[in-house]
Amino acid sequence: MRIIVVAGSPEQMSPLPTGDYYIGADQGAMAIIRQRLPLYLAIGDFDSVTPEEWRDIEKSAQHVEEFGAEKDETDLELAVQRAVELNPEEIILTQVTGGRLDHYMSAIHLMYRCQRQYAHIRFQIQDTHNIQYFLLAGKHTIIRDERYPYVSFFAWEQGMTNVTLRGVKYEVTNDEIPLGSTRFTSNEMVASNATVAFELGTALVMHSREDEKKA
Repeated sequence: MRIIVVAGSPEQMSPLPTGDYYIGADQGAMAIIRQRLPLYLAIGDFDSVTPEEWRDIEKSAQHVEEFGAEKDETDLELAVQRAVELNPEEIILTQVTGGRLDHYMSAIHLMYRCQRQYAHIRFQIQDTHNIQYFLLAGKHTIIRDERYPYVSFFAWEQGMTNVTLRGVKYEVTNDEIPLGSTRFTSNEMVASNATVAFELGTALVMHSREDEKKA
């Protein structure tokens, strides 16, 4: 099962990724409605929606959970909590980039915490130009996606040790990615599947693409 959690960033993603359930955090509920997708849950304080949009949300959502504006959790975190309760294989967060940087940082830290806490679920952040996710220590297979030709690796919580990359343009064996290093930016996958293995640390992996050139 794949759940799509949609936030309210001004950078709209169209079409939204395909999923089994769609959960809208605050204004993200309207993005789901506008694309005529089934809105399973609308959740948040809804301080960014108009009265007309609120009527649309109440009419369209299978479930609605409204919270006060003063709370410990962000709207996105509330949405992810509900998504986890459905016990999916994958949760994709979208429309969390392109707006306020503090909201983006909150989202990526949330994804990191959830990936460590719920290792059996795959968490991703997706937007028009990027896919981001965390990998914990071990050996992992990365499937090539033609839409996102570049792949970058960053050490997140601490340096990564005994790093081996295969199936990419710039391969390494038993190397290190120190915390703060940018050396592993903009690699490219040259095989249908690549592998990354490391013994210590956490990897933030980013698949990216350029803007399409105008004719």
